[in-house]
Amino acid sequence: EQEALVLSQSLGEVQPALYRISGDGTNEERVDGEYRDIVYDIGGVNVAFVRDVEYVDSETEDVSTFPELFIAPADDLGNVTQITELRSTLLASPSFSPEGGELVFVSNFNGSPDIWYTTITGEGQRRLTENGEFIDTDPAWRPVLTSREIVFVTDQNTPGRTKLSRLYVVGPDEPVEVEQLSRTGGEDSDPAWSDLGDVIAYISTTRGDADLYITDDQPGGGLLLTVSDDGAEDRAPDFTPDGRFIAFVSNRLDDRFQTYVISLDGDVITRVTESNRDDLLFIYRPDLLQRLP
Repeated sequence: EQEALVLSQSLGEVQPALYRISGDGTNEERVDGEYRDIVYDIGGVNVAFVRDVEYVDSETEDVSTFPELFIAPADDLGNVTQITELRSTLLASPSFSPEGGELVFVSNFNGSPDIWYTTITGEGQRRLTENGEFIDTDPAWRPVLTSREIVFVTDQNTPGRTKLSRLYVVGPDEPVEVEQLSRTGGEDSDPAWSDLGDVIAYISTTRGDADLYITDDQPGGGLLLTVSDDGAEDRAPDFTPDGRFIAFVSNRLDDRFQTYVISLDGDVITRVTESNRDDLLFIYRPDLLQRLP
């Protein structure tokens, strides 16, 4: 059975909890520790995630808490390595390079949310976007070997409404160019690549509520998948390893956000989790054998 991770939160809990789970929603096992924004590399070998770190001022002994980026082996989640020490109030949305040695993530170290770059050893950290007051967030590295393409969302050209866009990771002294991909109304978020890197799933409020769309990486409109959901809010898409379905979080059947899978034509939808918590994300462990054409 395909392995997955689900991050969910019970009413009254301060932090979400991480669970290992089978891809069909069975065999749930809670994982000790604090994890947010967890993501696999494309081989399913390592995970990156966000965790709060306490820093003590050496002079005043005041304690401040900031989110930082960590990595760990997927089979040994307790063996963590801290990658950043930015001490920014926002750090989120890590995404591995195809080869697994680099990451992009979001930080507001310089004031506004920007896309940042780092190696998994913490070297070479730098901002990729420097758009002043604009919002750049939700980066996803295209999972094709040697690719430098990142899809993300930004309101650089549409202030107040983030749109699906792309950039390419370049050297420290090279300019980063941003190309807007989505042309429809609403606000976009949560882009995710299929494991073959040929389809992008994302969330958009084009029709008012947050719905699930798919597209390729060319400018234009996306295909709406969640057509009849009575105004439900959809979040956090992630493709199954075989690329035939997309897992996403939705409150379509009750007041709780649970995980569902939907076919790429939108015709088949199945509920995966049935808990008394609210799911934040559900991610499948990649399977390299299923990436072969």
